[in-house]
This record gives sequence, C-alpha cells and structure tokens, in this order.
Amino acid sequence: MLNHAIDQKVDRPMAVSWFSQWQERYQRSHANDASPVWRTAVKLLLKADKGNQTLEDSAREAIQAFKAWSEKLRESKPVLQ
Repeated sequence: MLNHAIDQKVDRPMAVSWFSQWQERYQRSHANDASPVWRTAVKLLLKADKGNQTLEDSAREAIQAFKAWSEKLRESKPVLQ
C-alpha cells in the first residue's frame, strides 16, 4: 500500500485514510489483537505531516521500518526441518 501511494502520488490524507480503514477492518476481525502495523504506518505518515517531509519520504521511511521488522522476525524464528 505504501508503494502504491508513492506510485499513484496520492496525498497524505488519502494514504492515512487507507491505513486507518485497514486498521478498523483488522480490529473488527481480531478484536483482542492490536496489530502495530497499521498503527505504525499511520503514525509515521502523520508525524511527517508536521515537518517538511513529503509523503514519498514518509512512505519510504515506513517501508524501511517494516523491512527491518520483517528481517528481525525472520532471524528470530528457528529453521523448520
């Protein structure tokens, strides 16, 4: 979704609304499971709105954060044999 926002050159409010909607959908189907993914994306996109960072910069920062999480998760799991 972040890459799509960059490619389509959407504005910040639209990108934030996408993630907010996905967060709401996730919470409805996972009532007791707070996913940090949507919340983090929205937080990074809104944080940059207060500075001079473009939506593309914000989205790329979020992409890098999620790649780092993914790598840490991959490293923490034992290899299944």
